[in-house]
Order: sequence, then structure tokens, then C-alpha cells
Amino acid sequence: MQLGTPDNDAFFGSFNPNLFQALTGADNLIGGENSDTFNGNENNDFIDGNKGDDLLFGGKNRDIVLGNTGQDTIYGNRGRDSIHGREDNDLMNGNENNDFVEGGKGDDSLFGGKANDTILGSKGDDSAYGNLGDDTVCGNDGRDFLSGNEGNDIIDGCEGNDTIYGGKDDDTLIGCGGEDVLYGDLGDDSLIGGTGNDVFVLGENLGFDVIVDFKQGEDAIALVGGLTFEQLTIVGDNNNSLIQLKTDGRAIASLTGVDASLINVRDFR
Repeated sequence: MQLGTPDNDAFFGSFNPNLFQALTGADNLIGGENSDTFNGNENNDFIDGNKGDDLLFGGKNRDIVLGNTGQDTIYGNRGRDSIHGREDNDLMNGNENNDFVEGGKGDDSLFGGKANDTILGSKGDDSAYGNLGDDTVCGNDGRDFLSGNEGNDIIDGCEGNDTIYGGKDDDTLIGCGGEDVLYGDLGDDSLIGGTGNDVFVLGENLGFDVIVDFKQGEDAIALVGGLTFEQLTIVGDNNNSLIQLKTDGRAIASLTGVDASLINVRDFR
């Protein structure tokens, strides 16, 4: 293992695997041709894994970490970090503070960690999780699985046929292009399918959801947790449709701008 100095270090990896532990300076760490392990430690560091399957840690402060080619594992750790997987299938976790996490090419797994993060899947079939905090998640190209987890999140599938979960708290889910599945989960959520034939998921114990752009004949409502159409009542509410439980009259969803008299069992699955 090579150990840095308290100054601003510049390290360039060789053909062999490299292990470099920085100290307190603002360092530039560039990997070589093989699989490297870098730890930026303290200060604002720039870390580029280059080729190979790398293990990269930003450490404290504001770091820029690039995986580049290879299947890389990247942790921002502490500080407001900017993390980019670039090529291949990468695993990235912002950990603490408000981070920007971008997958790049490949089928990536992205985690925001704590605080309010921005997560961009980019190309490939990605899995992105906001974790804690009020996060903004965009899947972009590919068939993505997106989950806000905790906090009031904005989750946008962008392009492709995506599966989108809100998680806890009050979220905004946007399918955008493609045929998407929008599952608000817990909390009072806003669901916007966008273009394509979308599926909106409702359940008895999943909070109250506002479905903004339900299109009859194109979109569908999926009932989960044993709930059936026969257990529901559809009533009008100022040019909107309220979906209520027959047992206690509690509303579980509203369809914006949809005539209640037109909603029937064919809209459900």
C-alpha cells in the first residue's frame, strides 16, 4: 500500500493493481490498467479509477469520483460528492450528505444514502434507490427500477419502461416516456404516467394517491393486497373521480379530470 502525504498528492497507477491511501491534502488519484483501491480520505479529491474493476472511496469533503471502464464499486462517504460510474455495470453509494450519483453506461446499482441526493441512471437497465432524505431520481434510458425509499422524493422514469416505487412519505412519481408501473406505496403521492400505457398501483393500506393523467383505454389500475374492484365505490368529486373503500368510505385515490360514471371494471386489473 502506498500512503499519501499531508500535501496535495498526485498518484498515477501502473499496470499492476494499486492501493493508495491519501491523507489530508486535495489529491488527484488516477488508476492504471488493473483493479485499484483508492481512498481520498480528507479534503476535496479527484479520483479516477481508469481501467479495471476498482474500489473507490471519496472520504471526507467534496470529492469527484469517476469509475471509468470496468465494474467499479464507489462510495462517496462523507461530504457532498459527485460520483460517476461511466462504463460497465457499477455499484455506487453516495453515503452521507447531498450527493450527485450518475450511472453512465451499463446496468448500474445506485444508492443515494443519507441526505438529499440527485441520482441519474443514464443508459442501461439500472436500479436506483434514494434511501434517506428528499431525493430526486431519474432513470433515463433503459428498463429501470426506481425507489425513493424514505423522504419526500421526486422520481422520474424519463425514457424506457420503468417500475417506480415511492416508498415512505409523500412522493411525486413520473413515468414520462414508455410503459411504466407507478407504485406510490406509503404516503400521499402524486402519480403522473406520461406517454405510453401505464399501470397505477393502489392498495387498501398504501395512503392516498392522486393520479394526474389517467387515460381510459390506455392506462390501467392494479389492485394489490387482496383488494378487488367489488370492494370499491367510484364517486364524482368536482370533475374528478374518487376511488373509495366500501367498508369505511375512505378514499384511496383520485383520478384528475375523469368522469366517475365512465370508470368501470375494465379499467382495473
